[in-house]
Amino acid sequence: MGIDLLLDGITANDANDPDAGPNNVQNFPIIISAVTGVGGSVVAGTINTNPNTSITVHVYGGPSVPDPEGRDFLGLTTVMTDGSGNANWSVTGAVSTVGFAATATAASADGSSEFSAAVTFNAAPTVEFSQATFSVNETAGTATITVTRSGDLTGVSTVQYATSDNTALDGSDYNTASGTLTFIAGDSSETFDVTIVNDTLDELLETLNLTLSSPIGAALGAQSGATLEITDDDAPPTISIDDVALATISLSTASGQQVQVTYATNDGSAAAGSDYTTTGGRRRSRSQSR
Repeated sequence: MGIDLLLDGITANDANDPDAGPNNVQNFPIIISAVTGVGGSVVAGTINTNPNTSITVHVYGGPSVPDPEGRDFLGLTTVMTDGSGNANWSVTGAVSTVGFAATATAASADGSSEFSAAVTFNAAPTVEFSQATFSVNETAGTATITVTRSGDLTGVSTVQYATSDNTALDGSDYNTASGTLTFIAGDSSETFDVTIVNDTLDELLETLNLTLSSPIGAALGAQSGATLEITDDDAPPTISIDDVALATISLSTASGQQVQVTYATNDGSAAAGSDYTTTGGRRRSRSQSR
C-alpha cells in the first residue's frame, strides 16, 4: 500500500476521526463514482472526519494491477466538513483510462490519510438532445428544450448549450439563450428555455440552431446539435384596389414575405376601346425588413 500510517496495513475509518497517532490517523475519503472520457475525469465521493474541518481531497488514477495508488495525479478539491464531520466532494481532472482504478487521499492540517479503496473508472455517460427537431408556435412565448444523459449516471456531469441564427433571427424571432446544464447523480435529463418573439408579420417556417459543447464528466452523443422550428400564426394580408382612375394596390398589413398579384381590367358599364384602354400586369411587394 502507498501510505500505512500505523505500519499495520489498512487502518479503518472511525466516526468523526477521534483517534491519535501519525497524522492523527486521518480518515480516508470514500469514492462513490469515477468516470472518464475525452473531456476529462470526474471522481466523486464523501468524507467523514472532524467536524467543521477543512479537508483537501487528492485523486489519482492508474492500472488496478499491481497497485493504482498515487500513480497518476488527476486533481484535487478542498471542502469543509459540517457539524457532523461530513462533506461531499467532487474532483474534475485529467483524462484517465476506462478500466483503470481511481484512488484518493484526504489531507488536513494534521497531514494525509491512507489511500481510499479503489473504484474502477467507467466510460463517461453520453449527453445529447432528446430529438433532432423541436417545434413551437410563435404565440407560445417559450420553447422548452430537453437534453438527455445515458450510461453511468452515478456521478455529476455538465454541458454547455447555446442557440444561433438560421432563418430565425435573434431579437426579432427569438432571444438568444446559452448557459450550463448540470446533471446530478441519477439525473437522466435536464431542460433549458428559449424565449420566442411573437411579431405581427406573416412569415414562412423559421428555424434556429441548438448546440451542445464542452462536456465535463460526460461525452457528447451523436445528437449534439438540433433545430428549433418556429411556426408563424399571422394570416396573410388581403389585397385591395382603390376605385379611382389611377388604381392604387395596397396590402391590409405588412408582410414578412414577398406578395405577388396579377391585375387586369374588364368591362362593366364602360366598354373597352370606346370608353377606356384595356390594361393588365403583375405587381410584387417588398417583404417587410427586420
